[in-house]
Amino acid sequence: VEAPTSCCRQPVRFRILHDPDRIRVASRLIAGATGYSRGIPYLVCISADLRMYADRADALLPYIDAALARDSFSLAAACEGVSVTILNFERASLRDHDFIRRLSGIPEHEQIVIFASAGYPALLPRKPARRSTDVFLEVIQ
Repeated sequence: VEAPTSCCRQPVRFRILHDPDRIRVASRLIAGATGYSRGIPYLVCISADLRMYADRADALLPYIDAALARDSFSLAAACEGVSVTILNFERASLRDHDFIRRLSGIPEHEQIVIFASAGYPALLPRKPARRSTDVFLEVIQ
């Protein structure tokens, strides 16, 4: 709810699928989910309400807003011990979009932006070494 969004519009909607049958059907259409060997406990569909955007000048804002909200969602979930993995859906066909829209009850005025899987991990991978801030940060005085 507190995620920053353009003009404080809060256009992002989260739909969390928990039904194993729906998740199994949907995950076959989500490229990022094809590497899972076992079931996904929760499938998170992140969409943006397009009525919140005025015109073509706002064309990228649904993606930016969804990314900001997704980051806040992922960080909040991590605080509760829930791991969130972003799944690729950008190259899905229009037919796949329509199918997922019907499966998840998403109205026509919302655009599916991205999916994520979520659940309690059996084990946490070792955190990789962090890069030095000198690599990506320059303070200009």
